[in-house]
Amino acid sequence: MSFLARALLGSALIPVGSCAFRSELPISTSACRPTKTSLALDETLGGMVGSYRLTLVAAFGPQKGKRSVGGLELWRSDTSDRSPDPRFRTIRPTNSNEYIPLIGSSDLDFRSLGAAVQPTGGSSPSSRDPIYPGMMVSDDRGFDPDAQRRYREVTIHVSDNRRDDVVVTSIMPRTSLRVRRIGLDGLFGTWGSGSFEDAAGGFWCAYRLSSRVRTDLPGSLIKHGNPLPAGTRFAVQFNNDPAIVLIADGRGGPPILYRGRELNPDHLKSIIILRTKEARERFRNQTIDAAILIELK
Repeated sequence: MSFLARALLGSALIPVGSCAFRSELPISTSACRPTKTSLALDETLGGMVGSYRLTLVAAFGPQKGKRSVGGLELWRSDTSDRSPDPRFRTIRPTNSNEYIPLIGSSDLDFRSLGAAVQPTGGSSPSSRDPIYPGMMVSDDRGFDPDAQRRYREVTIHVSDNRRDDVVVTSIMPRTSLRVRRIGLDGLFGTWGSGSFEDAAGGFWCAYRLSSRVRTDLPGSLIKHGNPLPAGTRFAVQFNNDPAIVLIADGRGGPPILYRGRELNPDHLKSIIILRTKEARERFRNQTIDAAILIELK
């Protein structure tokens, strides 16, 4: 049996249905560092769904050197979304799910960093109204004729978001979080706030909080416990590779291999285990009971 089979399938940490979870210790905000990577053109955004601890650091602007920490939650948008406000209940979202795949909310204090929050008929960052969400993710793709290359820009727009049919032309300053990397442990990027150019900005990190167990020491996952019941279906994903679905045999198997080979524990960076709801939402598969996300060094 492989190391991962012993460590994961024989572990009481595997979540099935509404089983209890062992919480992860809070991640220090000092762990947030700038990232210079950029998203791949084929990067999937389904993995962004979830709850996070969001940290913004001001690298320039009136509050340079300061940081602010708060919560961030993202969920999938849908054409069936309707506002809970009776005044807007008949409004249907006009943005396609492809261009606006995710919406959400945040309680972070953006103004403390000099970031603009201008709800001019739209929303505040904490709004959970699906038509006027506090946070809205756009996925913009195109071709740059000057650089002769395709491009992709994934941005989380802060406040003043609207998915109705009202067109607003405004030069009021806006705040945007540009997504540079989607990792198993969270989201990372740069941010800016301004009108024609950014008057404040820096970098940000959003570490995933909910529905996971994570470790940076693979050996610590080896626990004595009962294996998963036979027939339990679970997805396994290495880095951002396509996920595979395995079926537990009730005896601690099948083995979890990477490209046909057993993994060396020293090659593992982190392991995240998702419960049923988040696993099904991430992979759009209603038949799985859990998911294991494995990040390699």
